[in-house]
Formats: sequence, structure tokens, C-alpha cells
Amino acid sequence: GNAPFCAHEGYTALYYQLSDKQRALVLALAKEGVVREINSAAFIRRNNLPTQSTLSAVVKQLLDRDIITKELNLYFVYDHFFALWLRNRILSIDLHF
Repeated sequence: GNAPFCAHEGYTALYYQLSDKQRALVLALAKEGVVREINSAAFIRRNNLPTQSTLSAVVKQLLDRDIITKELNLYFVYDHFFALWLRNRILSIDLHF
């Protein structure tokens, strides 16, 4: 299109800059949408995430970079369109119902 910046290229670059553990968490949040108990055993197990202590560090890294955000104790991917891109391109979740 005529967009001055191709968001998809930016998202690809952003995704591949992340560590494996950061990717795993971002994908889990993209898949689940909004997560309250980010350190819960169920969330960790469901998404094959690292242990709680490691996960806490990863959460902080992603919060500091504004890749994920926290509002009212709810965690989610900061950029809604990045979350959609992750669901489409990486998770291959069909959004057409």
C-alpha cells in the first residue's frame, strides 16, 4: 500500500529481536488476550513458559520496553495490532469466524 511504514516488517523485526522466553510470553498474551494471573502455575503450564522466577524477569523486561503493559492488574500486549499480527502470522489463529 501507500503506507509510509510497513507495520508487518516492523513487527517481524521486533519479534525476532526478542529472546525465546520473551517470545513465549508475548505469544501467550497474544493468544489469551488479557491475563490477570501472569505468574499462575496454570498460565505457565498452559503456555510452556519458564519458571515463576525467570518469568518475573521476562515480564519486567517486556514492561520496560512497552511491548506488554499492565493496567488494573491485567497484562496484555501493548500494541493491539502487534497482538493480531502474532495471532495471524505466528500462532496461525484464524480470526475469520
